[in-house]
Amino acid sequence: MTKDIATARVFAQVNPAGGKAAVVGTRLEGPVVNSLVERGVLRVDKATGAWQVVGWEEFNAVAKFFRVE
Repeated sequence: MTKDIATARVFAQVNPAGGKAAVVGTRLEGPVVNSLVERGVLRVDKATGAWQVVGWEEFNAVAKFFRVE
């Protein structure tokens, strides 16, 4: 996951899964993020702040997704 729209566009173009490329945003409340990190569902790189989802099923259950472009 990234906050950088240019990076998101690159990933969208190389991995469209057979459809039109799209950039999707994710909304999570702070306490939810903390809970996901504590349970090992989400990892946060301390140097970059980048998120790595480890448990997609749990993440998808609480995340709100929206199309950016």
